[in-house]
Amino acid sequence: MIRSLYQRIQSSLDSNQIPVLVFFSSLFIFISFAGTRLFLSDDGVILDQFYNLINGSLALKIAKISTAKGVFILVGNNLYGIFSYSLLFLALPVFYVLGAIDSIYGAHLFLLILWAFSGGFTVYLIAKIRNLKYAVIAGAAAFFMLTAANLYYFKPIYFSMWGEVLSLEFTNIFISSLLVLVVYLLFKKFFGKKIGIFASFFIIFATPISFYAITLKHHTLAIFLTLLAFYLFHEYTEKKR
Repeated sequence: MIRSLYQRIQSSLDSNQIPVLVFFSSLFIFISFAGTRLFLSDDGVILDQFYNLINGSLALKIAKISTAKGVFILVGNNLYGIFSYSLLFLALPVFYVLGAIDSIYGAHLFLLILWAFSGGFTVYLIAKIRNLKYAVIAGAAAFFMLTAANLYYFKPIYFSMWGEVLSLEFTNIFISSLLVLVVYLLFKKFFGKKIGIFASFFIIFATPISFYAITLKHHTLAIFLTLLAFYLFHEYTEKKR
């Protein structure tokens, strides 16, 4: 059974090398940009929203950080941030998963290993696509080199203090990587594989997508859902014909 599952995964990987490469290379780039910080007061309001949601309230009753400015609305006796809760609900299971991982060996180490794995897997896929002989060795070497370099230079990010920020940011990064993948699939459909690859990486470096990916804002989720709806509608109409 395990062998059959492995063969199915390997077959799926071989037939989708470029899309998988686009996703993991995007993940590696976005995590490389990431960091525990708040850019604007709006980020602070969203963080307080998430902190209250974890504690069972949609209203802003508890402050994770002090937010003097931001977009608020008073409904009855309850104060709310005027932002969608969609990203917060998506980040909620991520928060609990990272919390469970943190209790075992540290959420910051998990994110470090995920970053190194994304980089190593990207190297492996590039080597495999180019039919290089030692693709597995190259990917493994990149993984261990990235892990060693990060362990040497990075400072621990403690989940008890930064758990909410890490969860929101990681959720945004994952959504952003999916967004880049949808851009690739969409442009490949209309213009071919090379233009799809160019467009997917162009959107990372030449648009605010990379900035939104490492903030706590909802912009990336809105763009992702819009493009995904357009892509799926196009796929549906193609199959209907």
